[in-house]
Amino acid sequence: MKITFSISKGKSDYIARLFSVQELPDWGSYNYETIEMYSGEDVIGIAETMHSGERIRGTGKINGIEINKQFQRSGKNYGSMFVKYIEKHLKSHGVRTIWVEPTVSAQGFWKKQGYKYIEDEGMKKVLS
Repeated sequence: MKITFSISKGKSDYIARLFSVQELPDWGSYNYETIEMYSGEDVIGIAETMHSGERIRGTGKINGIEINKQFQRSGKNYGSMFVKYIEKHLKSHGVRTIWVEPTVSAQGFWKKQGYKYIEDEGMKKVLS
């Protein structure tokens, strides 16, 4: 089945509920986007990103990412595929550094994606 993506402007209510996000830090002027990944009509995953903050131009953040349980551990690396797509998309908007704040259990996944742990700040990746 063909994998497709959908991008919409704005915050994701689903991501906010999933990660109990009350209020995100003030990054100045930034753009929120909700990105969805599909296999046919089935939603594989959803993510929320923000980018192009005035105070920290060239920086983006993945606020949350979730892969549908039926697609997890399928051996098809949907999570990695989704992260690569998000990185490419953010890079097209001038982002050179991406931050994530993963749970402890998700840090290994992000490390495999090339993100480095920065104590008390989360994990980051500088795009080449």
